[in-house]
Amino acid sequence: MNFFGFHPVIEDWFRSRFAAPTEPQRLGWPHIAAGRHTLIAAPTGSGKTLTAFLACIDRLLKDALAGRLTDATRVVYVSPLRALSNDMHRNLEVPLAEIQERLSGWLEGGSRESEEVGGRGWRMEDGGWPEQGGNRESQEVGGRGWRMEDGGWPEEPSANVPSSPSSILYPPSSPPPAPIRVGLRTGDSTATERARLVRKPPHILVTTPESLYLLLTAERGREALSAVDTIIIDEIHALVRDKRGSHLALSVERLEALVERPLQRIGLSATQRPIERTAVFLVGNSFEVGWRGWRMEDGGWPEHPRDERFSSPSSILHPPSSSPDAPQRPSSQHVAHPNRPPVEIIDVGHARELDLAIETPESELGAACMHEQWEEIYRRIVELIQSHRSTLVFVNTRRLAERVTHQLTELLGDDVVGAHHGSLAADIRLRTEQRLKNGELKAVVATASLELGLDIGYIDLVVQIGSPRSIATLLQRIGRSGHSLG
Repeated sequence: MNFFGFHPVIEDWFRSRFAAPTEPQRLGWPHIAAGRHTLIAAPTGSGKTLTAFLACIDRLLKDALAGRLTDATRVVYVSPLRALSNDMHRNLEVPLAEIQERLSGWLEGGSRESEEVGGRGWRMEDGGWPEQGGNRESQEVGGRGWRMEDGGWPEEPSANVPSSPSSILYPPSSPPPAPIRVGLRTGDSTATERARLVRKPPHILVTTPESLYLLLTAERGREALSAVDTIIIDEIHALVRDKRGSHLALSVERLEALVERPLQRIGLSATQRPIERTAVFLVGNSFEVGWRGWRMEDGGWPEHPRDERFSSPSSILHPPSSSPDAPQRPSSQHVAHPNRPPVEIIDVGHARELDLAIETPESELGAACMHEQWEEIYRRIVELIQSHRSTLVFVNTRRLAERVTHQLTELLGDDVVGAHHGSLAADIRLRTEQRLKNGELKAVVATASLELGLDIGYIDLVVQIGSPRSIATLLQRIGRSGHSLG
């Protein structure tokens, strides 16, 4: 089947928006489509979030065409920060609307493509098409009684006959299936919005770890989540390191116990070191990941007692362009647990050219930064902002974010610089993101890179004031510059 087995409508939409799949998409889609646990480590802007979402949307679309999609939540997307969740909500609704529009046009054309179901010809059970010769080993594929046979394709010049045996014909009068719905549940959601999500669950739920816990605690929330089959954890590195991640791990296990079947778990992040520890966090600590050079050992994973999809050996995939002379990772014992499936690790590395500079005030440094030195810092930041189209300035505290915003506003004027941190109201944060994206702000001062959603337009320059105290945090923040692909 062409294009990773995606439905033709999905393929058509993707090709209309992007030139070609990126490395994490090319390596990740086959594993996600096969139902395997998948951990993707790729630089910011490489399309890893779309990798997870598009595979899930394709699965939901095929179920909708087959009449199997009910009003129940099937996919849960968890983000550690609210602004990123809001951004994903916006970035899901637009593609889904475009896909639904293309689907309507495709259905009106008279042909329907779906999963390949075998055979070489078609017969309509309720009349209209001539029966085909050959044996009668056929498979019902839904619709109004269309059947694929082993005989040739019927000759019908007036009908829109599909050109390949992987197409499913539906009657021209078939209405398009109901659209795939997306819902958002965070600490910023109103009581009305929360009630609506429980009353009519969305097919894809975008939420935070804390809101997921609350849904699992409430009886009606558990009912809404009882059909979930996939969970996506974005920016997973921000959760592995602290008790917030432990809390989420417990919620994921509660969710799996609720649905009474294995959840497909997909982890996404740009910075994951050591990546094998992140894989253990994704699937549970009863499973250990081992290394053997660039690839995981292939030895004898036992079949999963509840789902045979997860019986394949685990592997770590690296792009073919990886240098054979690259240093090998140390080997460790390859351990399988009979109650845990393996996890596919896709690590495309962090190879990216950066224009990085470290600047200090001209005056002599001391134990504390003096007012004169702060004046030098502000003047230099103003120079950088004025020489670039859009700038993100990162600081380590909310108090410093407000102070820097005030000082830069004094130097640059009103409506040029905005602040963005967790203490601000949701509408203020969203308005700041939108103004930066529209070019109405020259700069935004933020406390953490992840508090800003991905869809903030092209960023020319990132400025970090003070040490972020973590190389992973620094890479995540400076990765916002030049961020152009979703």
